[in-house]
Amino acid sequence: MSEEPAEIDPQQEHYVYAITRRLFKYTLVGTVLFAATIIGIWYLFHLVA
Repeated sequence: MSEEPAEIDPQQEHYVYAITRRLFKYTLVGTVLFAATIIGIWYLFHLVA
């Protein structure tokens, strides 16, 4: 019951890679911004206290 992998259209493959790169970029930028926000809040409360 082995199924042959379906052939992927090169244009579709390029589209999928483009989405993957975009998601990776957004994830990376979001992680950095999230960390910067947490550190900024920590510094704010640390300086006030």
